[in-house]
Amino acid sequence: MKRSLFRLQRIRALQEELAQLELETKAGVLRQYEEAAERRARLSLTVRAAALKRLEGADTAEWRMGLSDADLEERRRDELAAAARAAAPAVEAAREELLDRRRERRQVELLVEQVRRAEAEDESRREQKQADEWFQSRVFRRERSAE
Repeated sequence: MKRSLFRLQRIRALQEELAQLELETKAGVLRQYEEAAERRARLSLTVRAAALKRLEGADTAEWRMGLSDADLEERRRDELAAAARAAAPAVEAAREELLDRRRERRQVELLVEQVRRAEAEDESRREQKQADEWFQSRVFRRERSAE
């Protein structure tokens, strides 16, 4: 039984590691979407500011082209933000999975520790019994030799 508990403990630890990797992967993807959306928002502001500067020069074609570029960047930002929102539940599910795996591993560790304590108690009892028997036999031998 002890061997199977150790095997189960190792399996639970590996499952927890896999869940941790899964969470890190999904969180990384979410972070990439969020960072890309932020970059697009900054780029949109920069392009819009440049287009407004061109407006001062009365070059309407370039000004309009700049505004449409800014609008395009805003749409891309919105798409990336939507992808980030869509990825968030997967990250939360992966986090829950990791917590479940961690709980399962800890339960097995507690069980293994209980088995170890029980075995140590049994060993202590056996040793005490052997010592008691040795002393009892010693006393019995003294009494017999005294007769």
